[in-house]
Amino acid sequence: MKPRRWRVAVSAVVLILGGLAGCASDDMGPDWMTWDQANREYQAAVASFPFALPEGVSFTPDARPPGGDTHGRYGRGYGAMQAYVFAEYAWACTALRERVHDPVAASAALDEVQRIHDSPGIQANFSDPGGGWQAMIDKTRLGDWADFAQTYSGFGGETCGA
Repeated sequence: MKPRRWRVAVSAVVLILGGLAGCASDDMGPDWMTWDQANREYQAAVASFPFALPEGVSFTPDARPPGGDTHGRYGRGYGAMQAYVFAEYAWACTALRERVHDPVAASAALDEVQRIHDSPGIQANFSDPGGGWQAMIDKTRLGDWADFAQTYSGFGGETCGA
């Protein structure tokens, strides 16, 4: 389906940035990091994160390695992007929880999802030439939460009360 193409783009970005987990070469070059380096990059991004998180939410002290792989190679920017993904997901969960009880709060949470998603911290590593993500947000703002809920309710292997 055409509206879902952006999910493929997001998956490709995650695979590229998560990059070559388990790569046999020890010569990583300047564009690759160990998990420890990626985690330090995450921690630095969290320490200076430019957006607020929803009330009662705080960043995890460490990023979560994809599939638990702490021996892989990770592209530069992967750790920092994890902070942005965490924040985007936290606001998406807030929007999903509030959509029934407090539409004004849900709309404000969607605004935060949009601000974080549009920021350089996400956009530096996100490709959506067809505009599928924005189309999903636009549909959500018009009251059709189906794609948004499908995208974010299980994002990162967790549920957020969709």
